[in-house]
Amino acid sequence: MKRIVYTAMLFISVALFHVSVSAQIRSSDFAGTYSMSHDGWRGTLYLGDGRADCSQPLCQSAYTDSNGRKYPVRVTTSSNQITFYVVGLGGQRPIGQRFVGHLMTQTRDAIAGTTWWEGQPFGFYAVKR
Repeated sequence: MKRIVYTAMLFISVALFHVSVSAQIRSSDFAGTYSMSHDGWRGTLYLGDGRADCSQPLCQSAYTDSNGRKYPVRVTTSSNQITFYVVGLGGQRPIGQRFVGHLMTQTRDAIAGTTWWEGQPFGFYAVKR
């Protein structure tokens, strides 16, 4: 019985620690330039404002593919989760190709998650330079 109680207490404390750490993440923690790979396709992801008159965080974000083509990126964040759309990448709908990822809460230097191409999920990661 003690073993069950101790195990339950351990799980609860780990869960509370995770919530408190990720609750401290702000949009500005995502800002930076990342080397990115989505299912082997490589490029550079820039997440940032770039101007004082940005109406929302990270409003000047962009993705540059391996051929040097630059695409606008629309971004939303919630705690350590980021959702962004690369507009025009690979001919995806006008809304863009969707990426959903999570910022590493301990180091805040990488994002990993999932993207979709024609309804099929693929992995992606981005490492801050």
